Parts: sequence; structure tokens; C-alpha cells
Amino acid sequence: MNGPLPTGPLPHSALLRLTGWATPTESGVQVGRLHVRTRWRPEGPSQRVSVIAWPRTRANGRLTEVHAPPRLFRAARGPNTESFSVTGQIIRVDRSLGELRVKVSPARGTPPFMLSLHATSAVLDTLPPEAFAVQVTGRVLHLAGAALLAEQARVVQAPVPERWAGHRGTRGYGHHIQQALSSD
Repeated sequence: MNGPLPTGPLPHSALLRLTGWATPTESGVQVGRLHVRTRWRPEGPSQRVSVIAWPRTRANGRLTEVHAPPRLFRAARGPNTESFSVTGQIIRVDRSLGELRVKVSPARGTPPFMLSLHATSAVLDTLPPEAFAVQVTGRVLHLAGAALLAEQARVVQAPVPERWAGHRGTRGYGHHIQQALSSD
């Protein structure tokens, strides 16, 4: 996820990069400690793979599941990992709770949704109050469920795609993003 800094606007996106042993489950596969909804099946009882997957969230931004189409599974290269990258609009920075909420408005496919990320004050302090868009990288934590821990954040140019300008999107269980913000 590291590399040269982009020079132009970035598209909104949210993805997880997983590498580990995949074992079949009823509705997908278990890669490391994370369940991935998919139709892909390992060769044999277990197979080491790398996959790029997309998060699904509740309206409040909490991770509910991860899914990936079969075409994104590959033979594993490198060490086991559970990392993520998110680019989108900053919705809330709560330094007292160590939380960052990012609204992701993909140019195609899925409607806008929100991700709630845990972050240390060192990460949150890198974001100036006037920041609009952010790119965040980090790793998956396994607490009571899976949570996303931001390890780096930087301000970027990532405009909301025109098709979603002013959209009050829904995701997860169909609640409006605005309802989630007003209930906090």
C-alpha cells in the first residue's frame, strides 16, 4: 500500500487485502481469522491464498462482513496479512473516542457507504480540521468481532463522484447515513 504519492484526484474506494490459509465454510471461506463471503472454493481442505475483498458495513460504519468474487483469489505470495485501504470523504474525527468515519462514494457499482475506523491520537492529529478527503491504511483487529485500525492517514484530493453528489445513501441494513450520525 506504500508507494509514490498520487498527483491527481483519487477515486473513492475501500478494500481489504488478505493473505492466509483459506478453509471452506457454508457461505464462503475463512482466510486467516476473517470470513469472506464468496463462491470460490480452495483446492483440497485448505489452500494458502491472497485475495482483495470489499467490506460491507452497518449504517454506523461498523464492519459486518467481507466479500470477494472468485476471480480475485490468487496463490499466496508473501507473508500472511489482513490490511485495508480506504479513500473517501471525512465524516467525523472523534479524538476522544479514537474514531475516524469515512464516507466512500464509489464511481460505479455500490451506493455510498460509511466505514468507522479506530485510530490513535497520533494518526488523527495528522488530519487538519479543514480536511475534506482522506486516504487511510491499516490492519484488521480481531476483538469481539473484526474492527479496522487506522495506522496511517493523509489528506488527499478525492472528490465525490458527480453521480453521488448530495446522495443520502443507504448501506448495511438500509438505514440512512444521516440517521447514524444523528444517533451518536
